[in-house]
Amino acid sequence: MSRKSLIALALAGCFALQNAALAGSNSQVIQGSVVYAPVGITMTVVTSVPINSEILYSGYVVNTVLPCDFAYNGKTIAPMGSTVTGSVISAKKAGRAGVNGQVYIRFNQITTPQGFRIPISAVVLTEDGTGLLKGGTKFDSTKDYSKNVAIGGGLDVAKVITNKGEPVEIPSNAAIELYFDQPITIGAPSGYEY
Repeated sequence: MSRKSLIALALAGCFALQNAALAGSNSQVIQGSVVYAPVGITMTVVTSVPINSEILYSGYVVNTVLPCDFAYNGKTIAPMGSTVTGSVISAKKAGRAGVNGQVYIRFNQITTPQGFRIPISAVVLTEDGTGLLKGGTKFDSTKDYSKNVAIGGGLDVAKVITNKGEPVEIPSNAAIELYFDQPITIGAPSGYEY
């Protein structure tokens, strides 16, 4: 799927969520109130730069952008265009013997276009729930294995040792889902509007 298709899909999901919230007519802007969102909610963001295990390192700052308003229970937590910032906690390059690359990013802040900062605790949503991004997939491994068997009639031990694993590669402008592993509690300044 192309980058444009991923962004269009993310935006379509955002608009569907916004329309559903508006249909319930409970949509409100935070104004001097406290908003609480529980553990387990998710948020779609778009990458500003590529996420690649071959070039990232511990401490690297990753910025993403909200493609649509982030709301919970009809209350907007952060508007479209907010920056969601995280730090790379660990990154490992792909290695020999099929060792795949890994990246673990913890997202800790949303900054709205008006400069309002919201502390958060979130990771990239992964199938195993750990937030650890791993290079390669079962499909890719199966495909590579089948190709080796077809060409050589079996896997050669020397070839397995020299085969390099797959890196983590997420291009810029890709939509990714973040998972909140701690609740969000924010109080907006009185009269604060998005």
